[in-house]
Amino acid sequence: MRLTTSQRKVLKWVGYPLLALLTFVFTLAYTFPYERLKEKIIEGLSEKYDVSIVSIEPTLVPGTFVIETMVLRTRPKTPEEKPFIVLIDEIEIDIGVTSAILWSMDIANVGVAIDAKIAGGALGIEIEHEKGTGTISVAAHTELLPISSMPGVQEAVGLPMTGGLSADVNLTLPKGKWSKADGKVKFSCIGCTVGDGEAKMKMKPPPGAKNNSRSRRRNLFAGDGLTVPKLNLGAVLAEINIKKGTGDITTFMAKSQDGFLNMEGEIDFKDPFKETLFPGCMSFGFSEDLKTRRPKFMGIEAGLPPKAKQADGSYAIPTKGKLVELRFDVRRQCGQKESKSKKSSTKKRTRPKITTTDKNVEPRKIPDFSKRDASKAKDGGPGSKEDSTKSGPKLGKGFKNMKERVEVLNGAKENEADERDEDEADEDEGEADESEDEDEDEDESEDEDEDDEDSAASDDEDEDEE
Repeated sequence: MRLTTSQRKVLKWVGYPLLALLTFVFTLAYTFPYERLKEKIIEGLSEKYDVSIVSIEPTLVPGTFVIETMVLRTRPKTPEEKPFIVLIDEIEIDIGVTSAILWSMDIANVGVAIDAKIAGGALGIEIEHEKGTGTISVAAHTELLPISSMPGVQEAVGLPMTGGLSADVNLTLPKGKWSKADGKVKFSCIGCTVGDGEAKMKMKPPPGAKNNSRSRRRNLFAGDGLTVPKLNLGAVLAEINIKKGTGDITTFMAKSQDGFLNMEGEIDFKDPFKETLFPGCMSFGFSEDLKTRRPKFMGIEAGLPPKAKQADGSYAIPTKGKLVELRFDVRRQCGQKESKSKKSSTKKRTRPKITTTDKNVEPRKIPDFSKRDASKAKDGGPGSKEDSTKSGPKLGKGFKNMKERVEVLNGAKENEADERDEDEADEDEGEADESEDEDEDEDESEDEDEDDEDSAASDDEDEDEE
């Protein structure tokens, strides 16, 4: 088959640019400074981890390279804390050089694909950035990925975990905003466990906590903490539907021979992601077999709020705060709305102002005593020149001179001011005493509830003994 003259011209104009592009792509792929890339990766992760990488090599496909044997090691913050080590056997990254070039020319979107093998598990992630709108699409899949090799999990839970995680994640972030995210997250964990019999669960007391029954119960695990045995979670199933930045937990449950765990609520996604909130509810229960096998661990029930205990013996505690720093709200019950804290304000005392609506009232006039004094002077009365040496200002009874009278009057005014200040201070102390009495009443009511529960438990034990 012979090409016509026009076909040869088209092939020439298309073939030469295509050949130049392929030459550029292959040259870039094989002359790329991978050692410099290795240094950049280590530098980017060095803030949280000690990183070591054996090698970075290109593949036959341009724009794809492989990281061989990456090790991440956390830095312990305390002498008792053990370092967490993550061993990644292989990471294959496809940056899509061709798509990146076309993206710079406003022709196509840019994407990155990552495939990793971690301790016998598999991880695959595809990220695409849409040109113009800035929308980011993320698709991730894991297959029996060991939770013990996932960084950040132990820090979030506070205890070591084991098990194989299988997950499917599909997210769309308009303009890269988590607050507008849409998608779905579904995962399961087979044979998951939490605790190892050595790690301790600790709860830090809130700043400014008072030394009362409520704070003592809340701070029960502060200090040395409580040793958690290896608890079997069984099969964990979860499904979260995300729409316009709100994640609805449709399913989150785990059940095993040691007990059960359920999570309910909505996840309020924020920007950045670390500000995401989770005002939900966590319900859990311990099996009779666990109570028999681990009697010391069951002391945890003493630190749980009485409001959280349900009729069937399980517990339900509301969650609050950030998703990455989850806390429990022991003051509320699940389903009860959180009351807004009242802002403390100091009352300013103001004196009442006397006002009138009558516009015809004339201002008070100061009497003119000059005429009266002049008339008295004419008559030779007390104000006249003749009697000026004898009269003078009236001192009143019991005063020897004017100086003594002035001192007494000034002392009386100071006493009135002191009495007024004392009355105001007494009123402020009364208000403070009332607020303290209210707090004491709340603590006493909680202590009474605990005493009632203890008495009920002792009655049940007496009946069992009979």
